Amino acid sequence: MVAFAVLMPVMLFVTWGLQLDENLPEPWNSVLMLLNPALGIVALVLLPRVLYRDSGAPDWAVDPVRERRALGYGVVVVLLSGVSGSALLPGVAAVVSLATRRRAAWVAAAAGSFLGAVLVSAFTSPTSLVGRWEVVVMAPWIVAVPIVFGLYRGGRRELLRSLRGEADAARRRQEALEERARQEERTEIAREMHDTVSHRLALVALHAGALEYRDDLTAEQVREAAAVIRRGAQDAADELSATLHVLRTEPADARPAATLADLDALVEEVRATGTPVAFTLRGATDEAPPPAVAAHLYRVLREALTNATKHAPGLEVTVEVDVIDGEGARLRVSNPLVPSPVAAPGSRLGLVGLRERMALAGGRLEAGPSGDRFELEAWVPWRG
Repeated sequence: MVAFAVLMPVMLFVTWGLQLDENLPEPWNSVLMLLNPALGIVALVLLPRVLYRDSGAPDWAVDPVRERRALGYGVVVVLLSGVSGSALLPGVAAVVSLATRRRAAWVAAAAGSFLGAVLVSAFTSPTSLVGRWEVVVMAPWIVAVPIVFGLYRGGRRELLRSLRGEADAARRRQEALEERARQEERTEIAREMHDTVSHRLALVALHAGALEYRDDLTAEQVREAAAVIRRGAQDAADELSATLHVLRTEPADARPAATLADLDALVEEVRATGTPVAFTLRGATDEAPPPAVAAHLYRVLREALTNATKHAPGLEVTVEVDVIDGEGARLRVSNPLVPSPVAAPGSRLGLVGLRERMALAGGRLEAGPSGDRFELEAWVPWRG
């Protein structure tokens, strides 16, 4: 719009010069000289109502009422360019804008009105640089240029809109997949906790029943049963606190909770597939970690080994587990990076689920390339 406002005086002076050369009688000459800039200003004011406009990201919506009115305003602006030289630039811009809509009726209206404006200008305006009949012959080509340009811009706009829609749809699908992965991880944690908490509560109920119905127990036996009940209740409370905010949507599976011994068994399964694994377990004592800690370590290690065998097949994987009694456990998994033509593609949704698991357990997980290797490190606190 600023460019049009700057260039319109130039067109005005050119048409005024041609009009003075025509030597029209007064008062028609003065009337036309005053009418020329007035119609140009009207065309410039109406032009913004013709141009395409949407609401921008994220909706990119178009006002249907404004679009319907744009056709009428556009035809008026184009016709004004036929009787006012200063309105020529807004008229051409209106033709291009109407053609960008890529609707047959709109393109026909833009082409017809511009053709009429060209012919009116050729036969009513002062002497032009070429003859009037030459203008008539050239008129279809003059009209075709802004129409074709408008169709090109409209096609490009539709392509960009389509690409934006595909990008938004892909983003929503990815968010849905990540949310599903997080929910599945919560469900997996709930299943694991179901087994351990049920076991603790069963022991509590068993020893409490013994205290309730047996009157032949010695004081020492009563103290031992009470200690078992206290420990079981405390362990059950710890397990429940580790699953705070975890929602279960499916019945639990009757599966035993993982232990540190299961980590070694998992490594042996991977070795049996042909992938060498260097496994180191440090800090393990006779006191087993809480079942939740072992379950989290097992789940993270399983996902890490799966990714390593998928993306670096046949290459050695390094696994290190450090158990710190009373504090937590740290797991490190490292494998060489492999060029993309060899490595298998992945969605990384497994890592999304693992991060959700660690967040719920009060721990943390970091994974990513480091030099020429891919490294994963997870920390699981002793009590979530």
